[in-house]
Amino acid sequence: MGCKSLQLACLALFALFHVNAVAKEIRLAVGLALPPYYLAQTESGLELEIIAAALAVKGHSLTPVFVPFARVIPSLATGLADAAAPTNEDSKYQNGFYSESHISYKNVAVSMVNKGIEIKDLSQLADYSIVAFQNASQYLPAQYQQAVANNMRYSEKSRQDLQINMLSAGRAEVIVLDLNIFKYYAKEQNVDTSAMKIHRLFDRVDYKVLFNEAQLRDDFNLGLTEIRNNGLYQQILDRYLLSATIEPDSASQAN
Repeated sequence: MGCKSLQLACLALFALFHVNAVAKEIRLAVGLALPPYYLAQTESGLELEIIAAALAVKGHSLTPVFVPFARVIPSLATGLADAAAPTNEDSKYQNGFYSESHISYKNVAVSMVNKGIEIKDLSQLADYSIVAFQNASQYLPAQYQQAVANNMRYSEKSRQDLQINMLSAGRAEVIVLDLNIFKYYAKEQNVDTSAMKIHRLFDRVDYKVLFNEAQLRDDFNLGLTEIRNNGLYQQILDRYLLSATIEPDSASQAN
């Protein structure tokens, strides 16, 4: 073997050893009831695949840990997980490292058409019985927080699959949830969505992954840029966007 070939072989072995040496099995705490972003039964989902692909660029593998949404960040804080998603700085948790945004959610309010409810402003939510997703008052705008703060008929649920049933049964006048999650459960439960009215009151919320190590955050950010540049990010989106349950504008975001 020539000197140059030997040198290249040594470099290749060093690179392989280096990747293997730093690659980790990352436990990711994720919301238990957030399809199509996370699908617990098959350990798959739009968001989970994006995170896994980004981490794989640096050789990391991923093990999802499904918990109620309110337990996502506490799972990281207590050491049950090495990372947590979806989250962002609005969580107020400061003992970790937030990634770049990898996904956006588009939250909506939903009411029954036959109730004749008209909602033009977030402040009007103070007048209705509401069932929202868990920690909604933490992640949604200040105007929303003010509207529901003194609403005795306001509640938040970790089981988002129950929200549509509660709306249909008259146990809530309004539900608040991500549009794609609403569409997923409506399709799964064979619900006639023409009987429901969607109120588009919210701007999109950009979510991030929270890591317990700065290096893992940096590896993820690098991988996220890579999969966006090489087209894998879009391929993952397209695989789910072909489904009628997904709305492109809320799932994807600009580079």
